[in-house]
Amino acid sequence: MRDQAARTSRWSSDWSARRRVGLGNGRADLCSDRGQARRVGVRSPGSQAVQGASATALHPRPPRGRQAPAFSCAMKGKTVNDDVTQYINKTQPWQIDVCEKLRAMIDENVPGVEERLQYGKPHYLKNGHYAAVIAVAKSKVSFMIFNATDIPEVKGFLRSMGNGERKTVDITEGQDVDYGTLASLLGKASAAL
Repeated sequence: MRDQAARTSRWSSDWSARRRVGLGNGRADLCSDRGQARRVGVRSPGSQAVQGASATALHPRPPRGRQAPAFSCAMKGKTVNDDVTQYINKTQPWQIDVCEKLRAMIDENVPGVEERLQYGKPHYLKNGHYAAVIAVAKSKVSFMIFNATDIPEVKGFLRSMGNGERKTVDITEGQDVDYGTLASLLGKASAAL
């Protein structure tokens, strides 16, 4: 009993110290001062960080004050961003399907596209200019094309945003989407970027 009380008080004081320095919520972050890498594990009362492939991982961390690189892994010849993948995978199954189709369409039709999670949504840039954005809401997926002043608005399909420079398509569950038309509109709009 005494041994258990000693372990509990040691864990409690460690927990308090960790919360004071901002590392709380039971995560064992072992970070160097330079922030080059961190080891993440799950902590339980009276134990060290849980070891194992799923509980401990090494994550690269950019130097302080700098943004993480836009691309983080490559799959099937195209470069994808892990943050965007996580954003998409947190949505409903039908939204995942729509987002992955839009993502593949963007990659095929916008040469040299850069994918990044910005403002909490997947943004696609060409030569540093916005080409497209995917935004997931509770009941729809919105796909916005930038530099679309010359593209006419199509009632019930493509609506104009702002001063007409952006055009948006709202996709709902079960809706038939003409990805070919979207691809041609995106290609036309992004050609001048």
